[in-house]
Amino acid sequence: MVANVAQTLGKIGPSAKAAVPKLTLLLESDYFAVREAAAQALQTIAPVSNKQASSTLRDRPPSP
Repeated sequence: MVANVAQTLGKIGPSAKAAVPKLTLLLESDYFAVREAAAQALQTIAPVSNKQASSTLRDRPPSP
């Protein structure tokens, strides 16, 4: 469900910039799907956050 919310925020795009702080927190989730959705949303909403999002996905393997 959290991943779905992040995906929806990503579809909204830059208008959802108020969600950036929460999406950034989701990059630390235990669940890969949530981290991935948050990273993709951040890439759409605030491309400046892209570097952190990408490095977070590379540094942590998918959860089982």
